[in-house]
Formats: sequence, structure tokens, C-alpha cells
Amino acid sequence: MNQEESVARGCALQAAMLSPLYKVRDFEVRDVSPFPVTVGWLGSPEEGDENAEEMKKATIFPAGSQMNTVKMLTFRRKGPFELTAEFAEEAPLLPMTCRELGKYKVELPEQPEDKKVKVKARLQLHGSFTIDSAQMLEEEEYEETVREKREIPTDVDMEGSEEKEEKEEKEEKEEKDGKEKDEKEEKEEKEEKEEKKEEKQEEKEKEEEGEKQEMTEDQKEEKEKEKEKEKEKEDKPNAKSRKRKEPNFEWVDVVKKRTKRTKRTDLAVSVVGKPGLSAAELQKRQDEETAMQAEMKEVIETDEKKNDLEGYIFTARNKVCDEWGPYITPAEKENFEKELQKAEDWLYDHFDGTKVQYIDKLDELKSLGDPVQWRYKEASMRDEWIKAVQGTIANYRKAAEQPGEKYGHIAPEKLGKILTACQALETWLLDRKAKQEALPKHQKPVLICGDMDSKNQELAKMADAILKEPKPREKKENIEIDEEKAEDPEEKEENGDKEEKEEEEKKDEKEEKEEKKEENPDNPRDMDLD
Repeated sequence: MNQEESVARGCALQAAMLSPLYKVRDFEVRDVSPFPVTVGWLGSPEEGDENAEEMKKATIFPAGSQMNTVKMLTFRRKGPFELTAEFAEEAPLLPMTCRELGKYKVELPEQPEDKKVKVKARLQLHGSFTIDSAQMLEEEEYEETVREKREIPTDVDMEGSEEKEEKEEKEEKEEKDGKEKDEKEEKEEKEEKEEKKEEKQEEKEKEEEGEKQEMTEDQKEEKEKEKEKEKEKEDKPNAKSRKRKEPNFEWVDVVKKRTKRTKRTDLAVSVVGKPGLSAAELQKRQDEETAMQAEMKEVIETDEKKNDLEGYIFTARNKVCDEWGPYITPAEKENFEKELQKAEDWLYDHFDGTKVQYIDKLDELKSLGDPVQWRYKEASMRDEWIKAVQGTIANYRKAAEQPGEKYGHIAPEKLGKILTACQALETWLLDRKAKQEALPKHQKPVLICGDMDSKNQELAKMADAILKEPKPREKKENIEIDEEKAEDPEEKEENGDKEEKEEEEKKDEKEEKEEKKEENPDNPRDMDLD
């Protein structure tokens, strides 16, 4: 397939894949490199090589390898080492193509033992080779620690300082106070219950025996006090024992086990001896390219100037005999034609001339032909400029002579200045026009279009400055007018006509109109203005 066919086929397949009406097999396009790439390195005794210090090579990216892939290379080294990359075969390369792709130095610090080093090589998306990075791999043991909660012995707590004892005593007192309050509440509840039980028992005993005596209040109080003292004695040793029995804890780092892990250390990779041209050679080639571009530019510009000269010769020769004829004397015409013929002969004799020579020869011919061309252009544009100036004079003269409401506020003296300027320009134009008509066409004109343009702009600038004067503000007068006097006479006539019509109509229609007037008194057509 050619390029167009491949593009058309790809578009058709993509459209079929996107369309829900077609089912296409899944496929993908992979870019591959046609050039195999090898990596070379010096052998080392650490790897068990018999012939150490010999260059070894391995093809890591064979021909047809997919682009944008990565390969990991493993070495065992004690210090820094170099890697070289190059194309494996010279046959598929273009002529004069350097096989070397580059030299890379892996900066490995000196080690007491050989270390495993992994180098990442990449075949990039655009097909170039590079060493991305390198890492040193080490196995190390480390202790895994875990924080645990341990109980502190009670003897240690008892051997505390005096401050701790004071704090403990305070805490004990606070606990005692709290407990006493709780105990009192409990005692009160118990006493109430006991009293109720005793009352019930007494009632039963009285009913059964009738001989038991009631206990006095003093005896009850004495019994209650004795009970409280007994409970306090029992609670004191219990509180101390609780205080001592409560254990204290602390967090301790405990080594659980020893494990192995891989430590990765990034190594610096530098490029040594970049392939290709040196800086001096590159600068030399750039200078040569710049010189060639300048030379080509000179050739192009020389051809343009040569064509300009040749075109001017042919164009001027035709126009001198045609439209330029009335604006050149016979002697000048004969001389100009001779110069044109000489320039044509010179051009054919110096076909490989320089750009400067062509420019000089063209300037010589234009010095004779430009005055004739200028007189022709002036004559062709003169009538249009005369009409334009006359139109400007007429417009400003009308504004000054008939100011009306728009310019009536401007002083007559200022308007007179506009009339004077218009008259002066008109006189100048008529005078120059008469002189120009008397001159032959081959002489320098008197009435020039550039002069008419400047005069026209001067008049417009002066007149516009005067006519742009703003109107003075009018003073408002407050005049009171009676409503009856301010009534419009046309409205009176309309009302009179309505009255005549109403008289001619029937009484029923009059009543209906009166009702409508009462409903809409603000309608000017229905209002009675008598």
C-alpha cells in the first residue's frame, strides 16, 4: 500500500471501530525499531569472569523491538563502571552513520564488598536509546519493635518520694470524703429500712406479747453511732488495700523479631564522550549553513532586481509611444528610447551581473522616465481634485451665508472669516487653473494635486473650528397660564362638531353617552369642555 491507501484504510477501520453497527477484530499498531541496540561493559572478577577486564556485549533491543520499552540490566560491582551503547549492525544504517550511541558512567561509591547494581535502559518512543537511572540494592536486617503496656510493681510505687506520698494522702482524703458521703446516704436508707422493720416487729411483739418496751430515742442514736464507727474501721483497711492493689502501667518498646529487607540507593548516571560532532565542528557547520543561506538570499534578490530592470525597459518603451507621449518632448523621447535600448543591450551582455549593477542601471532609467510619469499622473487626477475643492468651498460658503438655526448662534464676524477664506481659495484655484490650461502638457504643471489637497484641508480645519461653537443655554421663564386660555383651538372646534352631532342624534343615544362620560371622565374625547 502507498501512503494514501494506508491512510484511507486506517480511517475506514477507525470508523468501523467507532460505529455500533459493525464489529471489527481488536487490533493495535505498535511502533518498532528496525535497528538492533547492544550494550557493552568491561568484565569484573566480582561476576566470576575468567577473562576480567575484557569488553563484553549483549543485544538488549534486537531488531523489531517495540518502542517505549524498558530493560533492567544487573551488575555486581565494587566501584564506578562505564557502559557503552551502539547499533549492533551497520547494514541497516544509512551511509556515514555513526554506530556509537553514547557512553554512560554509573557513579557507584567504593564498597568493601561487591554490590548488586540495576541499570534501567530505555528505547524511547521516537526510537532513541538512553540510560534512565541506576540503583544499588542491599539486603539489611532490621529489628521490628512494638510498643507494649507493662505493669509496674507495687513496691516501686511505695518507695516514692515524699511528694508522691502527700499526693496519695490528699487523694485518700478526697476518696474518704466521697465515700463518707456515699456511706451516710446508704446508712440513712438502711436506717429507714431498719426502723420500718423494727416498728413492724414491735407491733407484732406488742400484739403477741404486749410486754416489750419501746426503745428510747437516745438508745437509738447510741446504736447508730456505734454502727458508724464499726463501718469506718472496716473501710479504712479496705481503702488502703485497694490503693495498693491498683496496678500502674507503662509503655515499653519491645523487639518482636529480626527481618530482612532490600535497601535501594539511587546512583548518578552521567554521559561520557557524547557521540556526534564536537562543539567546534558544530559551530563550523552552522557558519557554513548561514553563509549558504546568505548566498542564496543574494541570488534571489539579484534575480528580482534583474527582472525589475527588464520589466521597466519594456513597460517604459510602450508607454512613451502611447499614454506618456503628450507629456514628453520629441527630443526627450528620442533620448529616452536610446537609453532604454542601451540598457536592454547591456542586460543581455551582463546576464550574470550583480545586484548593485542592476539597481544602478534601473535608477538611471527612472531618472529620465519618472518626471514624465509624474506629469501624466497629475493630469489624470487634476480634474477630480478641482471638483473636490470646489465642493468644499460651496459647502462652507452655504453654511456661512445661510446659518439658520444650526449656526445662527455664531457671530457674523466669524462667519465672515469663513466667507473670506472660501473666496481666497476660489480665487487661487481659478488663477492656477487658467495658468495650467495655458501651459503645454510636457512642461512642469502649475496646478498640482498635492497643493490642492493641502489648501482644502486648511479651509476645512479653519471652518470646522468656527462652526463647532456650541449654542448658549436658554434661560427658562416660569409663566403661569390659565387652563382656559391655554386650551388648544383645534380641540374647541372638535368639541363644537361633537355638540352639533349630539343634537341631531336621538335622546336615547345622548343618555348612553352621558353614562359613558360618567364612567370614563378622563377620556379627552368624551369630556364636555363647554
